[in-house]
Amino acid sequence: MATERERQEFIARFCAEYTDKDRGYTLQQCIDAARALLRHARTHGNLAVQQCNGPEHLNGPSPYDWQTQPEQHREWINGNNAAREAWEAQRERKELACEKRIKEICAGFNLPVTLGGDPRGFTVKLKLPSGAYNTWGGSEEGYGVPQ
Repeated sequence: MATERERQEFIARFCAEYTDKDRGYTLQQCIDAARALLRHARTHGNLAVQQCNGPEHLNGPSPYDWQTQPEQHREWINGNNAAREAWEAQRERKELACEKRIKEICAGFNLPVTLGGDPRGFTVKLKLPSGAYNTWGGSEEGYGVPQ
């Protein structure tokens, strides 16, 4: 989870990139877009964490029940459970909707975006016009949106 400082630094960087006279965006448009990107990047990161953890931690059998209820546990893990399939379908719909919103915001600023699925880092990375970056991958990776 990002600190307030990281979030404010992202808003400041985003506004600095797009509020000059050549680009034609107002300060308020940049602030609104940056805040929306922060909100959706957080959701995208949370969905990536859910994908890594799987549905077992939500409503499946306890990992400690595998000895007392081996058949139920085996069905859940192997994906033969309707609840697991419904959870995966719902998570996928949420992820697609979130990615669509992020891409729409970036398209409004003609901003290339990279979406990843590894929750240990930034799941949303932007290619800012100045080439600024805050990721280990350097300017090729881009500027990660805090989540």
